[in-house]
Amino acid sequence: MTEALGKGLLDDGKGMTGLSQSVGPLALRRLSPTLGLEITGQALNEAVRSLSTETLNALLAEYGFLLFPGQTLDEATQAAFAACLGKVRCEGATPRIRYVSNRPVDDAVAILPKGAMDLHVDQCFAEHPNKATLLYGLEIPSKGGATRFADAVAAYAALPQETQALLSGLDVLQAYGGSETTRTATLEANTATWRHPSVIKHPVSGHALLFVNRLMTRSFVGLPEEDSNALLAELFSHLEQPRFRYDHHWRQGDLLVWDNLRLQHGRAEFETSQSRVLRRLTIEGGKVERFVQVPGDQAPGELTDISQQPQS
Repeated sequence: MTEALGKGLLDDGKGMTGLSQSVGPLALRRLSPTLGLEITGQALNEAVRSLSTETLNALLAEYGFLLFPGQTLDEATQAAFAACLGKVRCEGATPRIRYVSNRPVDDAVAILPKGAMDLHVDQCFAEHPNKATLLYGLEIPSKGGATRFADAVAAYAALPQETQALLSGLDVLQAYGGSETTRTATLEANTATWRHPSVIKHPVSGHALLFVNRLMTRSFVGLPEEDSNALLAELFSHLEQPRFRYDHHWRQGDLLVWDNLRLQHGRAEFETSQSRVLRRLTIEGGKVERFVQVPGDQAPGELTDISQQPQS
């Protein structure tokens, strides 16, 4: 448990976090037994004053994502909140704001306009993957378009020991090209790529996490192509099991913040005749570190099946 939670935040007195608690004027509610924390009770700028930067980052590491529903945010307020979590990815001195949108948004940059999107990790094809992503819901279609998450920490912990041992010495090639949303058989020339360990250490919790994803992981370095493809297919299927998954169903005014390393994310199909507009900022991360099991270490246990739990 993180330091902040170990001091009693959201603790039910029995060594486990409760389903619903409060911190001062804030109401905190777990969204499933394993993932997600909803924070309500104040506007975002007031909530930030109630929760320190240390606590916000501790909660993010503990729960994977934070949901602040019913917010009214302009670009500056969202960017100011993002800065509480770390260094905002910028273009020059200006926060790099993008709109995940299927319609033009004034003169702003709009990206990823339509279709389902395979699970992935932002910037895993670069040396320094993002630490976190923030999406704010401006216009939401009546059906579809959920943001889908898979918990890479829980997925690794549930692998057979022999598979964990096999992965411990393997690197993977991550790439961004061919398609922005769906895995393709081939890559375009000059595709951005980077070599990373297949299992990395989470920079806050220290837990091992599976660092392969369907959209961007292309191969295991040094394995024959047939063996690499077979192992990747096995791991993709393992990661995408319902017990490691959570879908966030958007409402206007939702601000969603997630841990980009622990949680892979994707998107469900939606009706493109309706507007879907989300404002996006990202937090820079550092170089990832290979996970090395130390004798006597306790790995996180297998998590509860959340496929039938209530979802926001």
